[in-house]
Amino acid sequence: MSTVPEISLSQACTNISRQFLNRYGAAMFRKLYGEPATYATELSGCLKRVGITGPDAESLQRWLLTGIKAFAEFPPSFENMVQMGQLLKNFPFTPSQQENLDFWRKVDALFSQNYGRMWRGGEGLIETLQRERIWLTSIEEIGATRDELDATLAKVRACVAFRSYPPNLEQFSDALTALRRSDAPLVEEAWLQAISMKPDQNFHPLVKRARGTIGAFDLNVGERDRNSEMRFKQAYLELLRNPSEESREQEDAPAPVVKEYMDAASILDGL
Repeated sequence: MSTVPEISLSQACTNISRQFLNRYGAAMFRKLYGEPATYATELSGCLKRVGITGPDAESLQRWLLTGIKAFAEFPPSFENMVQMGQLLKNFPFTPSQQENLDFWRKVDALFSQNYGRMWRGGEGLIETLQRERIWLTSIEEIGATRDELDATLAKVRACVAFRSYPPNLEQFSDALTALRRSDAPLVEEAWLQAISMKPDQNFHPLVKRARGTIGAFDLNVGERDRNSEMRFKQAYLELLRNPSEESREQEDAPAPVVKEYMDAASILDGL
């Protein structure tokens, strides 16, 4: 059975050189780098010194072909190419990730618009590209479909807690887990539900079980300190990530109205 030979680093760099020549035009390319063959040789030397192989460089070219916004007008520097190549060694760019690239860019644009510097921070170019690589790698490992990703994003955007600050990757992943668990509340929403003072509050089965680890009295009339919040969230996350058969059965059953607490006004109304 014949196999396709592995691309050499020099050939991969020649292909990148041709891509840049076509993308940015001969005038700009030669002004910045001279002749294409010279650029390919120099790029090959830079990448080889940090252990980047031909297949790594080929993956780098595929990533560049997706249209990275930072390089819309000017090509990446040699330093950029080396740093991006090193990113790909740790977080390879796969066909599955390419399918989710539009979703990631949608998330990045929405969060940049809604949260500004809280999302972007003072990050430089490579840090921004590293975040893309990490998020796309995580999404691939989770095995989420596009419908699941869109539903998770909608769930996050509807969450009161995330009106003020953006979710991190772990919080987004937990939101996807909650979606898969019969559309359970997000961790942040579960905490707000757990400390609700509303009479006749409906508790999701997982919220009710996590609530029981702390006690309704402490949650309703106690000090609700940071320690209680952390204990509740840890218990809830454990139920989300490692469901027991009992909790699955409870989720499938119709949720009863749970009267865990009645305030003074409700008691007086009943007299």
